[in-house]
Amino acid sequence: MTKHDKVSFGRALETLAHRAGLDLERLMEERPRVQRRTPIDVLTPPRNGKPASAKPAAEGAPPQGAPPLPNAGEVLSRVVEHYHRTFCEREDAQAYLVERGITDTDLVQALKIGYADGSLLKVIPKEGELREQLLALGVITPEGRELLGGCIVVPLPDPLTGSWTSLYGRG
Repeated sequence: MTKHDKVSFGRALETLAHRAGLDLERLMEERPRVQRRTPIDVLTPPRNGKPASAKPAAEGAPPQGAPPLPNAGEVLSRVVEHYHRTFCEREDAQAYLVERGITDTDLVQALKIGYADGSLLKVIPKEGELREQLLALGVITPEGRELLGGCIVVPLPDPLTGSWTSLYGRG
C-alpha cells in the first residue's frame, strides 16, 4: 500500500488505468455522452432512513453471512468493496474528485475508486486471522489504524487476472 502526494490525481488515474490495461481515451470516445452526471448524483445512496449497507450486529463483528476468507486476494477484494461503498456514501469524498475534474461515474465505478474513512476498523474483529491478514497486507498499521485513512483509494488490479494486488491512496 502506498500513499503519494507528488503527482496530480488525474495523472495518477491515467497511470493506474494504463497498468490495468485500460485505454481511457478509447473508453471516453466510445461511451455515450448523452448524460453528464457527477459522482454525487449517481453514487450517493437514496435517503430512505437506512444506510446503504447493513451494519454488523456488534462492533468488530464480521458482516452477517460473510464467508470465511481463505486468502489474501479475497481479503483485499473485500477491502476494495468496503472502500468503494464508503466512497459512494460520502459526498465529501466524491466532491474531492469533482474538484479535480473527475466527474465520470463510469470511470469511478470501473476503477472501484474508494475512500478510507476509518470505518473498516469498526467492522473487523479486534484480533484474529482477518486482522492479521490486513496487517500483513499493509491495510492496517501495527498501531491499529488504516494506512490510507483519509485518502481516496484506487485499487490496483493484476493486468492478467484482474484480481486486486495493491491500493493507491491520495489524500
